[in-house]
Amino acid sequence: MSIANYFNQGFQRDIGKLQFSEVPQVLKDILNDKDLIQFGGRNWSKVDTDLKDIDVELRPMFVLCLFVLVATDQCMQTYFKQHYANWRAQTAYPKFGWIRFGL
Repeated sequence: MSIANYFNQGFQRDIGKLQFSEVPQVLKDILNDKDLIQFGGRNWSKVDTDLKDIDVELRPMFVLCLFVLVATDQCMQTYFKQHYANWRAQTAYPKFGWIRFGL
């Protein structure tokens, strides 16, 4: 399977298998995103839990797609602020990270 086929088919299914955690309402308000959820934990401490339901042979593509997703989200939020809300509304992907003093 090509990475493009995986991203458009398998990744969309597999990302739903991650273990999500709620984000405090104050951060949802700051980021203006009422449906915000996250995964990962500090230093991706939940990696074993997050990847356990992803087929072993697909994990390298899954992690690569996650990287692209996170990098794109950060790039859009940093350099294309005027388009971020629209992009976020269309994708609604979870955030990667953990909460301490911020996301």
